[in-house]
Amino acid sequence: MKPTIGRIVHVNFRNRREKRVTRPAIIVEDWGGTIDDQTINVQVFTDASNDGLDGGTLWMTSVAYGEPKSDTPIDASAFWFWPPRV
Repeated sequence: MKPTIGRIVHVNFRNRREKRVTRPAIIVEDWGGTIDDQTINVQVFTDASNDGLDGGTLWMTSVAYGEPKSDTPIDASAFWFWPPRV
């Protein structure tokens, strides 16, 4: 599947409370990479103060595609992935 502007993805990142979290985001720019190098810009819908932020959204640029793992190190770069189908 190819990321396109307006689609919803999940972004895994370290919040300002030093925890790894996964939050929904909307794609605002697709840099047109290959299937192995899909880099996007997103607006992340945060959990505001629970993520240590004042506002409800977070601008993230050049976020690379990655697979979620339970043992992702706290200092790993942010990555995006498709929401699981339920």
